[in-house]
Amino acid sequence: MSPNTAHRPLILASTSRYRAGLLERFGLPFEKQDPAVDETERAGESPRARAFRLSEAKAEAVASRFPQAIVIGGDQVPATSTTILNKPGNAANCREQLMLLSGSTAEFYTACTIRCLETGVRLLPMSLNGSAPTTISLTTAPRGRRCVRPEIGNDEQQVDLHQR
Repeated sequence: MSPNTAHRPLILASTSRYRAGLLERFGLPFEKQDPAVDETERAGESPRARAFRLSEAKAEAVASRFPQAIVIGGDQVPATSTTILNKPGNAANCREQLMLLSGSTAEFYTACTIRCLETGVRLLPMSLNGSAPTTISLTTAPRGRRCVRPEIGNDEQQVDLHQR
């Protein structure tokens, strides 16, 4: 069997259980690998550019370790009109971000890169100069109300924006 027709492992360059859950819907066998990419925001970088850079960096990092595999790297960068939102990391930061988002609109810039070094496959479904990444707008105004501190709960509770 030639290298182009041989079965190639499929690897998700992510430790995200959410991304894995999405890929599982296709019913294909795959494994997850931590891309170990520095996700530090760069000065002046737009959310769109950041999603593109991290998607590609994650796919390239894992593909360099598994050159025969088909590697999927992806990233999603949420942002308000003035702030790029990072992963909250803990409940206190999550509450802070929810307060920031209350009554406003967030854009979610999503990018995906597919890479296989052995075959030279490099699919970048977005470009900085051409088509945009998938962008989803989310307006957070629960039942027409702004979030107030007592509605957000504490570290032991799930966030419920509809609680009265």
